[in-house]
Amino acid sequence: MRRKLERTLGRFAIENLTVYLTVLIAAVSTYAQFLDPSFGRLSYEGLFVRGEFWQLFLFPFSFAANSPTMGGVFWLLLMIYIFWLFSSQLEAEIGTVAFNAYAFFAILMIVVGHLLGDYLFGANVNPYFLDLVILAAVCYLNPNQVIMLYFFIPVKMKWLAVLIFGVMGVFAVINISRTGSLLPLWEPLFGMAAWFAFYGPEAFRRMLRQGGRNVRKASYEAMSAGVTVHRCVVCGLTERDDPRMDFRFCVDCADHEYCSEHLHKHEHIRE
Repeated sequence: MRRKLERTLGRFAIENLTVYLTVLIAAVSTYAQFLDPSFGRLSYEGLFVRGEFWQLFLFPFSFAANSPTMGGVFWLLLMIYIFWLFSSQLEAEIGTVAFNAYAFFAILMIVVGHLLGDYLFGANVNPYFLDLVILAAVCYLNPNQVIMLYFFIPVKMKWLAVLIFGVMGVFAVINISRTGSLLPLWEPLFGMAAWFAFYGPEAFRRMLRQGGRNVRKASYEAMSAGVTVHRCVVCGLTERDDPRMDFRFCVDCADHEYCSEHLHKHEHIRE
């Protein structure tokens, strides 16, 4: 996939995209936070009725809180720092072209999901998901990397992902059960679309392979511990005694299994 991206998008890729995106987020969010709360507020009506087309390009970078309180300012600074920290790591790890494709696709899906949701249901997709989708990619690629949560609590990336996305999942389930609607899934579906598209298939294949390995390991451990799956009712032969022996259930017996030697040479048990 990376080679295809490099062939098709290589000449259009922007070097050090993290720096430009971080500056955009800081500029748009700061202006919205302290000067104009409507700056970067995107809606279907504003775009298509009032013609506020510029909001289309500002919205993905507006991380501003609702009010310029100290808590809001701290949250904004934290979101900008998280974006810069993990985006720079992801860009260095997967390369300029792949990072460009991932980041711009994430931005596109956040905007599309926001506009569609606003038009259809009045549901919004928060620009904060740009932070989350970057964080999800880093957690997936580096599950055992240790970071300092709140600058002093060491935690592995995989447990950070479980905490953040687990809480999101719990709230989604609560809202679904409370409302009886799948609408609470709208925001994470579009907000995390880039991760699902770029890493979801690989994660699914990895999960299947891990499941297969676990089944084989359990089977081997059971054999090693003397546990058997097949046993002939007549002679007591098991697959440990003869690994090449074929075992079958008799259709005329009540759930009894026989080796191939006694499958057709036994008295039927109808209990």
